[in-house]
Parts: sequence; C-alpha cells; structure tokens
Amino acid sequence: NQLREFTRAVLVDDSTFPMLAEVWRAFDTGAGAPIAGPADDNFASSLYAISCNDAAWPRNPLRYAIDIAVDRRRWPLTVGMPANIWPCAFWPNQPVEPPVAVTGGGSRNVLILHQTRDPALPLSAAQGLRAVLGRAAALVTVDGGGHLAFGRGSCADAITVTFLVTGVLPARDQAC
Repeated sequence: NQLREFTRAVLVDDSTFPMLAEVWRAFDTGAGAPIAGPADDNFASSLYAISCNDAAWPRNPLRYAIDIAVDRRRWPLTVGMPANIWPCAFWPNQPVEPPVAVTGGGSRNVLILHQTRDPALPLSAAQGLRAVLGRAAALVTVDGGGHLAFGRGSCADAITVTFLVTGVLPARDQAC
C-alpha cells in the first residue's frame, strides 16, 4: 500500500516521473527502502483531523468492502486502496455543520485552474464544477500533466495573479 500511495501521490506532477521510476526500479530489484517515516505520520494525522471532522463518513465496513471491489475493477493500479476504510468510519465526532451546497448563486468570484491531463482529478471534474457554478466562475485549463496548474509558466499564472490581486476573473474560460 505504501508503494501504491507513493505512486498515486507522485503522479501529480510530470517532473517527478523520473524519481518515481527510480523508486519502482529499487523495489523491483529488491533494493527498496520504506518510503514512509515520522513526517508522514504528522501529515496523516492532520489529514484525518480535517477530513474526518469535515464530513460524515459511512460507518459500515461492508460499504467500504463494496467500494474497494468496484475500485479494483475501475482503477487496477491502486487495487482499491483509495476506497479503503479510514479512521473516519470510527471517528468519535460528527461534523459541526452540514456540507456547503455548491451552486451557481452568489458573486462571480471563483477561479478554477486545472491541467488537461491531471492524473489525480479528471478534467471532467473541473468542467462539471464549472457547469454547476455557471456565471459565478471561470475555468482556466493548462495543457499539461500533473495536479498543479499554477506556476507552470503558462497564461494561467498571469490570470491567477490578476484574480488574486484585483478579484477580476477573465471574461470567458481560457485554455493555456
């Protein structure tokens, strides 16, 4: 599972592919070393504290078993690991407030940045969010792979800086 999670996490940026290949090679030749340590524990703890308190999670382990079986067929690389049960299923607290409804109401103040070949979140997800938000949002896509669209030297950088400094969105969706 560590290798699968490491692979999933590293696939978010094309520039890390050579490092990923080296890790795979090390595991393939038996020279692999553990890829988790104390710093990972801190990250996981904060991730659980936020995720488990943010939304109610299914409490029935059978639900997770079904989701894992489905994910194994859909995404064989991760073998169902992302759908596995989290501590959230047994979390003692319930969310303080209900999840926020995502709608197109309100001000025009949402900038959506997305890479066209994001391995962590498909472009269709960004397009779906854009459709739900309607006139409240602008979608800026960057022709590239990876999860981060800002700071890649594309037109998305200037659009983002302009939005953060002035609050002004582009008049229409942009492809960089």
